[in-house]
Amino acid sequence: MRSILIAARAAAVAVAIALMFGLLAPAAYAATTQMTATENVNVRSGPSTSTKIVGGLYRGQIVTAVSSAKGWTKIKFAGGRAYVASRYLAKGADLPPPSRVEAGAVKVTTTDVNLRKGPGLSYAVLSVLPGGTRVTTTGKTSKGYAQVISGSVTGWASTQ
Repeated sequence: MRSILIAARAAAVAVAIALMFGLLAPAAYAATTQMTATENVNVRSGPSTSTKIVGGLYRGQIVTAVSSAKGWTKIKFAGGRAYVASRYLAKGADLPPPSRVEAGAVKVTTTDVNLRKGPGLSYAVLSVLPGGTRVTTTGKTSKGYAQVISGSVTGWASTQ
């Protein structure tokens, strides 16, 4: 009987040590990390730019990261889970300086981009610029958007 009691105590101690060092951490105790958005960025329902946009983060907003894989970070968002492209998140609260958009710089769109009448999603779309379109920046920026010139049209495009 005494040997069973000693074995049970040893097992309990081993489990406690394993839990302390995260070897048997239950899902409720999964590691999370505080992350800061380095740019205004879309929050999506899944880890892809083709999934639904469920919200957004502003530059400097702090979120709790749950996991990260293949360039996407799963975060706690609006009472559930959502995804943000990992390149727009940094550990800690120190932010890099905001990216500058110089007047006269030529940029190339990396995907289809809405050219809008003003700097925000509430403004009308003037045209959709296909990926690979060359635009010239005016140097004006606002709310994560840059004013650009494409041919004879001047409008606002997301800096993402």
